[in-house]
Amino acid sequence: MPGQAFAYKIGELKIQKLRQFSMQAQREHLDIRHFHNEWLKHGALPLDITDALIRKWGDQAGVMA
Repeated sequence: MPGQAFAYKIGELKIQKLRQFSMQAQREHLDIRHFHNEWLKHGALPLDITDALIRKWGDQAGVMA
């Protein structure tokens, strides 16, 4: 399928962007395992919903860091 590679690339870029956001929110104390657990625990969701959930988690975890 021609659009499949495009969709994968968009997902990759979104993950990189949210990972960077999480690192900044948690003041460089991000445990990548926690990031991946947070990403995967919600299951298959649209990227905009996952974005909101990860940002909320990053902000909350950043306050506790």
